[in-house]
This record gives sequence, C-alpha cells and structure tokens, in this order.
Amino acid sequence: MRLMTWKRCFSIVPVMAAMALAIAFGGRPAEAATQETLGAQRFALTIDGSEIASFTELLKLTTGVEAGTASGPNAVTLSRTQTSGKEMNDWQEAFLQGGPDGFRNCSLVMYDATGKPVARYDLENAFPSKIEIGALKVGSSEVLIETVTIVSEHIRRVSV
Repeated sequence: MRLMTWKRCFSIVPVMAAMALAIAFGGRPAEAATQETLGAQRFALTIDGSEIASFTELLKLTTGVEAGTASGPNAVTLSRTQTSGKEMNDWQEAFLQGGPDGFRNCSLVMYDATGKPVARYDLENAFPSKIEIGALKVGSSEVLIETVTIVSEHIRRVSV
C-alpha cells in the first residue's frame, strides 16, 4: 500500500512543476484551458492612430530573439485586393528618399467579424520593404492582389 502512495506522489510531481512554472512566469495553470483562439476578419495598419491601409490576409508575422537581443528581420507580410490608394507606395518612396517619414512607428490591429479589435502588434521603426502586385490577364474576371512586407526594428504584441 505504501508503494502505491509513493507512485501517486511521483506522478503528481510533473503536474506540480508545470503549475509552478506557469505561475512563476505570470500565468495561471487554468489560463491555457480558458484562452480563446483568435480569428480575424480584417487587418488594419495604423500610423499615429489613423488607419492607412486595410488588409484581408495576414500571411506571416515574424519576430526573432538571439541571445537576449532582437534578431531580424522582424517582418509582417499582408495581402489585399489592389486598391486605388497609394499610401503604401508613398511610404516606401519616403523611405527610399531618406525623408523623416521613411521609418515609422505603426500598429497592426486585427478585428473580428463584429469590428471589435482582438489583437494588436506595435512595429517600431518600420518601413515597407516589398510591395508585390500579382499577375492579371486582360479580360480576366479576377482582381489584382497586392502583397506588402513591412520590416521593423522591433515587433511587440500589446493589449487591445
């Protein structure tokens, strides 16, 4: 009977260790089970609180850390149907010209189907490094797709 008690004790140790680690790093053990998954209907890029572009697809958000320091590139890749707006091209041109608006602090805000923000990422010293326009054949019923990659010195997830 004592042997069974010891076996039970040792089977509980890993669970207790996981709980202690979760609490030590600011979480509660029950959080993992209650966290909701995120879904987004729209992705908005804002600068100084004003939306400059809206996207329908987040293709990739990449951040990296190496030995305590950021390792790059930290980048966000988004896509949308091509619009008549030139905001992304103008921002890229400002960067190429070396003007004060070349590097910008901006935010990527993700909205759900009801229009409620569900996540936000702040990008420090960012610029559009690549703008791609997809192929389109004359007479086609398809639309042009614009893909934008924004490189940033630092990307941080913040509260919405």
